[in-house]
This record gives sequence, C-alpha cells and structure tokens, in this order.
Amino acid sequence: GASNEHDGVGLLALRSVVSIPAMHTVLTRNDIALADELRTFERAVEDVTVYAASELVVDGPETEVVVFDYARRRETVDPVEHLRALERQPDDDALLEAGLRRWVRNVAVGAAPRGFGYDAVTELWFDSLDQVADAAPAITAFLERRGAHTERRASVLLVTTVIHQLGRTRP
Repeated sequence: GASNEHDGVGLLALRSVVSIPAMHTVLTRNDIALADELRTFERAVEDVTVYAASELVVDGPETEVVVFDYARRRETVDPVEHLRALERQPDDDALLEAGLRRWVRNVAVGAAPRGFGYDAVTELWFDSLDQVADAAPAITAFLERRGAHTERRASVLLVTTVIHQLGRTRP
C-alpha cells in the first residue's frame, strides 16, 4: 500500500551493531548532505532512520522489487513473543511457490525516531511487480498469520523497486 509517511527506503548494510554510532554521526552531522536530502525528500534521513539487526530467512538474490513490512507489535504482546511470531512457519512456503526469491527479517535495535517505532522490518524480494501482484494472496496470508501479534493499523506495507545498488549483497 501507499504511505504518506515514507517516500523512499534506503538500506545500508553495516558489518556490526558497533558501526551504528559512527553511521549515526555521518547521518546527523553532515550539513551538505542534509541540504540535498531536504531538496529531495520531505524529511531528513536522520528523522526516519531505523537501525536493525538482519537475519537471512530465505537465501537468494537481491532482485528488482522488494515488499517491505514495517511492523509494530500489539501493545499487549511481549517483544520476544512478537519476534517469534515473525519466524518462518510451514505455511510460509506459499510465498516460495508464489515466486519469493529472498526473505530478510530485520529486528530494530536502538532507539527509533518519533513516529517510526517499528519492531521489525521484513523484506520480501521478488523478480517483478507483476510477480508481487500474483503473490498478493500469499503475502496477505503471510501478514494475517502474524496478525495476532502485529498491530496492522500501525504498520506499513511498501512495495518498492530498486533504483540503485552499491556493494555486495546484504547480510
């Protein structure tokens, strides 16, 4: 779905959580980059940056299309219980049958900016937008299986196309 809160997604693979303070300094103390950001995006990158630890659930190539699920857990659900609910389940094989090429689970670490308090970000990689459309029933079922733990009204689902890639495949 569309979101008025997000106008782009940038993924930066850091080798370790120890890199977060240095990366945060780069994002928040570069006035030249800030001027460019504000010409391009509605808000500065530092205002929407979420740091996460990544786990590769299904190994495969980074393709041209990614479905991002920015998930917030229900207030009544313990954070660890929420993360367990996001683990791969037998019924998730329907995603593979629908053309899923890669699945990465990202768990938020560190404080998130105001309004971007997501507990996890799931990446589902597909070859094309048509394939995502064809996989819609499997994606919907995937989200519904986690509905008891995830507050869907406070979560965001984005379908994005990759514009530019640098470096090696993450994680």
